Amino acid sequence: MRRVPQRNMPEQIKLDQKHPTYLAQFAEWQKARDCYEGADRIEGRSDYLPKHERETQANYINRLKRAAYTNFCLPIVENFTGQIWRNPPVRELPERMSSLVEDVDRQGAPADSFFKSVTQDAQVEGIRFVLVDYPDTRNVRDRRQEQLQKVRPYFVELDPRRVLDWSFVQAMDGGRRLAWVVIEEEIELEGGPFAERKNETRYRVWYPDWWQTWRHDSKIDKAVLLDEGRNSIGEVPLVPFYSDFKGRFYGRSALRGILSLCLAHYRKWSDRDNSEFWAGMPTWVFKNWPEDSEVVIGAGNGIVTPNRDSTVEIIEHSGAAIESMRKTETDIISAIFEIAMRQVRRTTRLVESAESKRMDKDNISSVLQERARRFESAETQCWRLAAKWLGQDPGTIRIDYNQEMEPEGVSEGLFAQLNTARQNGDISRRTFLEWLQKRHVLDKGLEVDAELVRIQDEVNEMMG
Repeated sequence: MRRVPQRNMPEQIKLDQKHPTYLAQFAEWQKARDCYEGADRIEGRSDYLPKHERETQANYINRLKRAAYTNFCLPIVENFTGQIWRNPPVRELPERMSSLVEDVDRQGAPADSFFKSVTQDAQVEGIRFVLVDYPDTRNVRDRRQEQLQKVRPYFVELDPRRVLDWSFVQAMDGGRRLAWVVIEEEIELEGGPFAERKNETRYRVWYPDWWQTWRHDSKIDKAVLLDEGRNSIGEVPLVPFYSDFKGRFYGRSALRGILSLCLAHYRKWSDRDNSEFWAGMPTWVFKNWPEDSEVVIGAGNGIVTPNRDSTVEIIEHSGAAIESMRKTETDIISAIFEIAMRQVRRTTRLVESAESKRMDKDNISSVLQERARRFESAETQCWRLAAKWLGQDPGTIRIDYNQEMEPEGVSEGLFAQLNTARQNGDISRRTFLEWLQKRHVLDKGLEVDAELVRIQDEVNEMMG
């Protein structure tokens, strides 16, 4: 294939230029991914567990080390994804493309596995991208040789943080189409044995009819064009997958309503843990005691006062403040799961008659059904772009995603995960019982303290 001539470019190019829409979403992307992944993406980080105003640095460091994050986000997203993927999509593809289904990314991932991962990730940040790429065929003579060498398109899942900048223009049909997009790539450079591995950041620019690869040369402090070639399909081969659509390349995370609550629970847990740590250590108060007197306290020791008016007292915490913090934790957990379940409650649009309601199933929809439709449309676009790379008719492609959701099943799933959190020790038995009480699963008049005593009595009876 002929080399595409380089187009006019400004002398100074900022390769990592970010689109305003990218910048508007970046902070939420980071927070959502951190809360979803949990572990060391949250724990031990001072930006998620700030130091109290009058807290000593030593105590803060210890509190930061002890703090444990309870991951509510991962099971919630997994529940949503499980509903959408209760039944795998039905795919109607041209015969020549059917073999791609078993390995869509040239890494061995079948279509169901690949797109399930994309749709799950899309619900975390609110948007995910799939690049429909094609191997370099400049040294291939024609389509026949491509087929003999099994050259074929493949899908690449892209983190939204990799899609840096873009522009839309008016299309012939009156809609909007991508004029260009800049994608950041991390390339591992070839090296020999025992040599240090080196990576290089490159920037791929896609246009409807060509592409370029750039890198920044630190020695001359300039952008350097590495390669360019022809894009034969006539459009930028990038497809966005939206969780909740807010605008072009602008998605809304499925976790948006609970992220701050999850972090609030993490901080509240740390405060309670810190309070319980200090509450478990009695404070000794010595009255009228000589400052230079040495006191040894231990098992079996007695204390002899130096004079008749000297006294020794122990101050112990009553625990009222700690119980108050536990109650706040319960309220936060309740709010997290209430918001999660609110997302999957069905909303019914008004219809003219019972007959039309029966005929039009879409009159009963849910947030998950809407997401499934968006994912269905996005996957369809991926396969149509792949068809264009192969010279096949994209109009024959049809993808159908599951629309039979069970919101009640999601509620049961969230309940089960909360119970699992209790069993794992992430939340206390008291927190779990109080949450069930607030959700009206348990009678409102149930005395939680008495119930906890009964549970402990049963445990003692079994042990003894």
